[in-house]
Amino acid sequence: MLTARGKTGNPLPVPGSSEHRAPMPKSEWTPSSGHDPSERKSDATGLELPPDLAEFLRQQEPYACLLVGTDQGSAFVAKLPGREIAAVRGRVPMHVQIRLYDHPAAPVIQLVTHIYDQPQQPLALESFINIAEEDQATDFRALGEQERLHYHFYDEQLAHQLTKEILGGPLDEVEPIADAAEFLRGRIPAGRYDFDRAKAAVIRAYPL
Repeated sequence: MLTARGKTGNPLPVPGSSEHRAPMPKSEWTPSSGHDPSERKSDATGLELPPDLAEFLRQQEPYACLLVGTDQGSAFVAKLPGREIAAVRGRVPMHVQIRLYDHPAAPVIQLVTHIYDQPQQPLALESFINIAEEDQATDFRALGEQERLHYHFYDEQLAHQLTKEILGGPLDEVEPIADAAEFLRGRIPAGRYDFDRAKAAVIRAYPL
């Protein structure tokens, strides 16, 4: 779930695996598309992190991004240096991709968000979904029913600094990707299922 500012490009194949991808026009905003991500600053206390999530994020340096369930649906929670948060304020293009990797140890769903504050070197945020974890699977499937994507940005001290919202309707690819991941999971014996190993292979094969 670590994130980095990296160049865009096509993912490399994971050794011994295949990749499933689909275009996501509804998840993309550009200045000419009319999908304007609204933005608001923090009210300082309204988006305080739960203790367990805050403790996890404290251990992630310097970047992290997770998909979490909230009372307003699933949302991305990102920890970034303050300078990065300042750079993504305002009208900047954002693009979301969902990728499913069929690794022998476990299917890996990767969500990558590029924020084009610097068009040639956008900020890249990635998070991963283990379809075998019920809470993660539920939060991921919820993205397929939401009209908006929310991104909550926290600084190094885990103070909420910014929320961005992408309009454009549900992500149509979520449900078939989740179903495919469940199918792939069903082919792996329980004793051989190892999501951490599969995720590590994806990270090695496709560094941001």
